[in-house]
Amino acid sequence: EEYVKFSEMGRFIPLIKNPIERVQKIKDRQSLFTFNDMISRVSEIVVSDTQNGGGSQVAARIAAQYSYVLVDEFQDTDTAQWDIFKTLFLTNNKSKLFLIGDPKQAIYSFRGADIDTYFRAREEMLQVSGKGVITVLGENYRSSERIIEAYNVLFQQEAFFGGAPEQNDALESLRYTPVVFPGENSPAQAKNSFFMKRGLSPNYNPLVIKNIEGGTLSECRSEYYPWMINALIDLKNQGCAWGDICILVEKRPHIDEFEYLLKEKNIPYSYYKQKGIYQSNECAHIEYLLQS
Repeated sequence: EEYVKFSEMGRFIPLIKNPIERVQKIKDRQSLFTFNDMISRVSEIVVSDTQNGGGSQVAARIAAQYSYVLVDEFQDTDTAQWDIFKTLFLTNNKSKLFLIGDPKQAIYSFRGADIDTYFRAREEMLQVSGKGVITVLGENYRSSERIIEAYNVLFQQEAFFGGAPEQNDALESLRYTPVVFPGENSPAQAKNSFFMKRGLSPNYNPLVIKNIEGGTLSECRSEYYPWMINALIDLKNQGCAWGDICILVEKRPHIDEFEYLLKEKNIPYSYYKQKGIYQSNECAHIEYLLQS
């Protein structure tokens, strides 16, 4: 019996043999490109051919179009992307290359982003021309003063980005650097007017930590969610509009039970991003009704 099962599996071997080659043939036949193809093709033309002396004209023509190049969220790039930027803009002595990123925010390793690329690029930027400069943004223009004070304390804890200094320079750069609230003449001072207009004191409590001890995940949620609802109602009673409040969740399913409580308390809400209409509960209910 086992032999028969094994023999039957042999029929599927051609389907899984050289899958990359088979997929590439399909893409070539249908003129399809994936996002990775866009990067690999450009890398092949710009980086590989330039190293072999064949792509220098292409690289030069692309680089000539841009005097200033800003690469935002650079911590989420990979080696191939950095090699393209480096070849085009770092060594031509004509372009100004700016890399903007924070290694503490690197979250895209699942799609190939490599934090080591960030550290390597930083060193190469400093070494190639000898004129590279590392600039740390020490003022936060996006938060109120008390919130900045709160997460300065929070992020310096060992559980986040604190702890003992590292010997490794790369790891040391992952440590949190406290930021400050801008001066009185800064546009960020207008941030406090948000609270003033709504009758909220600038001395509001910017960070509240709810400690839930023990219990299953379901039990913790049953304690935490009602507490959150009361906190929302309290903010509304202090003068905030519902549209002033944003709730962040780690995963979409986490909001389902909380959504029920929002409806129960008649708290209006909307999603910044949500699943398609055909995946909604309402659509499922209509489908069940039609099928019945």
